[in-house]
Amino acid sequence: MRTPARLLGVALLGALVVSLARAADKDEDKAKEAILAFVKAVNARGVDAMMKLVDVPFVASSKGKNTVFEKAEDLKADFMRWVGNLPANAKLPDQVIEVRGFEAHLKKAGVEEDEPEVKLARKVVGKNGYVVVLGNNGVTKGAFLVTIKDDKARVVAIPQ
Repeated sequence: MRTPARLLGVALLGALVVSLARAADKDEDKAKEAILAFVKAVNARGVDAMMKLVDVPFVASSKGKNTVFEKAEDLKADFMRWVGNLPANAKLPDQVIEVRGFEAHLKKAGVEEDEPEVKLARKVVGKNGYVVVLGNNGVTKGAFLVTIKDDKARVVAIPQ
């Protein structure tokens, strides 16, 4: 026969596990929502709206080169240049294929921990980071890194 204290302990432990799982799901939802809002802002060419959804340091990858933006005003200037150079009909994909914790993503991808790109990504994504994979019609087109800071999701990288 189980004692009431032991039953209470088991119930509390179960509640904690469920609570932690819900918090993770909630953060995944926040990451997904942040990316969809960011994509919508990019597709509308709304740099101010984009800036409300990002945080620095921010990593942008282009042509095999990573650029780290430490200041929001530098990132905004780069976004303005980037958006200004987009063809009029260019649109980012707006279908979320997958949301995965950053560490789980590294494991699944089989990426080496000591690679410079991993170290850089870990710097911006922090402990509570997610990889959000986007595509069209179920076909992967790219991914973003999102961090959860002060209970808010912020885009922190556009990897190659």
